[in-house]
Amino acid sequence: MGFSCPLGGLDKFFSSQEKCLAMIEIQNEKGQYLYLYQDSVIENELNSWLMSGDELLGSFSVPFRFPVARNESFLSHKHRPEAGGFTGVKVTVAVDGMPLGAGNLTFRVDNNACDGILNFNASDVATKLRSKYVHDAVIEDAYTMCSSHADLPGAMLRTVDPLTNPWPFCFFPVYNDEFCDKDYDSSGFSYRKYVNAYSYFPTGRFVPDTATTYGSPVVPFFYFTHVIRRICDYLGYTPEGAWLDDPGIRALVMYNDVAMDTSGLFASFTVFTRFHVWQMKLNEFFKLLRDDMGVAVFFDATRQVIVFKTFVEIAQVDVAHDFSAALLKHYVAAPVEQTGISVSFPYDSSDDYSKELPEIPPYVIGLGENEISMRLTTLPTYSTTLGGILDKLAELAGIPAGKWLVPIAKRKGTALGIQYLDMGIYDITFPPKNVGAPRLLSFFGMRKDTSNRSYPYGSSLSRDAQQNRVSSISLIAYEADSLFHTYVRPYLEFKTFSKKITLKFWLKLSAISRLKLWEKVAVGSADMVMLPYIISKLTYALPDMKGKVIAEMELYPLLPPSDDYIAKIPTANIWVKIEFTELDAGGLYPATVVLCSVKFKLYNSRQAETSASSPLPIPIFYQYQLAGHNSLDGSYETELKNDSVIVEPNASEAMIPLPLPFWKSDDKQFQIAYADEQYIVKSSFKLMPAPGYLIV
Repeated sequence: MGFSCPLGGLDKFFSSQEKCLAMIEIQNEKGQYLYLYQDSVIENELNSWLMSGDELLGSFSVPFRFPVARNESFLSHKHRPEAGGFTGVKVTVAVDGMPLGAGNLTFRVDNNACDGILNFNASDVATKLRSKYVHDAVIEDAYTMCSSHADLPGAMLRTVDPLTNPWPFCFFPVYNDEFCDKDYDSSGFSYRKYVNAYSYFPTGRFVPDTATTYGSPVVPFFYFTHVIRRICDYLGYTPEGAWLDDPGIRALVMYNDVAMDTSGLFASFTVFTRFHVWQMKLNEFFKLLRDDMGVAVFFDATRQVIVFKTFVEIAQVDVAHDFSAALLKHYVAAPVEQTGISVSFPYDSSDDYSKELPEIPPYVIGLGENEISMRLTTLPTYSTTLGGILDKLAELAGIPAGKWLVPIAKRKGTALGIQYLDMGIYDITFPPKNVGAPRLLSFFGMRKDTSNRSYPYGSSLSRDAQQNRVSSISLIAYEADSLFHTYVRPYLEFKTFSKKITLKFWLKLSAISRLKLWEKVAVGSADMVMLPYIISKLTYALPDMKGKVIAEMELYPLLPPSDDYIAKIPTANIWVKIEFTELDAGGLYPATVVLCSVKFKLYNSRQAETSASSPLPIPIFYQYQLAGHNSLDGSYETELKNDSVIVEPNASEAMIPLPLPFWKSDDKQFQIAYADEQYIVKSSFKLMPAPGYLIV
């Protein structure tokens, strides 16, 4: 234990009789106290991860010296040269019996003394955060779903109800016609365009690999919050925070393209979590939460909890502490750097379908001088019919073909089943080599398609195929309810328009011991307007003086953005309608073909009565079919095409740049022109459901 009373500039506050000695108590798990020099001073620095830069600074003390003598047992003799395997001593810190928190003591030996550092909060797991990966937290997790191919479809179906799902993962169809090699030739290979293929006929069921066929890969998608909870457990902490229980967040799943083993051999039908989570270090994972999701992470080593709070939540709650009365007459205000941020939203460059999409323009806050790029991305959502032989039979039986919304990718997959060895995608090396960008999707259980038939619905949208809202959060940046506009944009605006204020306080130690870095504080004085602040850094020195210390805080006031900044939030409920106008083709096309201009018009209602516009660009996605008879052999050939056009900011319409040639008739017997020529079937030209708009 140490006794000290560093008065310095505080002499004016106390008479000589009031000057005192306070006791710093550093206790290990064995109940022993660290013996300190009589004049020991420990200065602590607590940093908020919410306001840190690229490095997550953590909280720690300035190095302080203590003797080796009388501390040998406290240090478990780890000061000796031959001692190894030392990661620090877990301790609690108190002053005169008042607990201030838990930490980890590390030290450097210098002859007969030690230079010690107290690390607080996340410090006891700092090495893990820097060196371990997400998969390390789930390295031993495995879930056996069934024991045979016959039971696999039913086991997969058990995951479609989030309330009764026995496992922390789910299955839903993803359109990825590049996962397997479509040209691969094998007697047992049955190519499907879907991962986790699903069929309505004869009853709703998944259609995975069987004992005799393969080519229908099965990919589990783990719930995002489950992985977060497992990481917390791995670090020895309990997760806490309302954000984790938000229905929109609980619906999030980690996208991956690693198919589980369905070969029927040893370990088949078992899901190994480590293959299906993002391959990133833990500190990068927590930074991704903050930078790409607007979620601050706070380690509380005293209670052994990790608190998850969004910046929006922190900004909206009431002030927890008013420190006005403790303010010392001194402050430093840093200038506001009105440079601003330009935020880009790149697609996953390893996905070929993403390369076909229009580039999303950057979102500019302030002057946009500093460029940042979001790392977290998602899959586009695609509208299509289910297809397949069984479903064509269903159509012949009078069951209409409804439109699905499904996530779409074009990316070669990896399979853990040896039946895919000759195809070249079998790979059980760990960690997986074929890893793309971190991507999220949402799973909403069974939802209806446009023909009122239910299917397992995973998506990046917040609405289903019938345009019904199913979530409060979209994963597409240019949606009004996107993850970006809901949580990230307010955080970036705060960082852009706030400024650092450094203030000093004469605070009771009890106030510091109660203070949490995620709590707002208020400060006002005769010279300062009463404002709410968010804490970036808190420093103070021990021991105390009459139960108080001088505490310096770096604070950021919660201020409105500058007057010339208006947040460009996409307009909700924009409806889009197609208009065709026939043009004179000037004899360039056969008599069976007509030239048309195609215009996309924006409205504020489904009735398409009043024009609408958006402050942000809106990519409009459309699809059409090219068709025509081959006059050389009489065959009828078709080709499905996807394309897009952008409605510029504040515009109410957009046109396809060049007029398009259409068949005058949808009847294929009249779709005859020159050999090997195809034109657009007008009835096939349709808008595709996508973020940013609804379809009239």
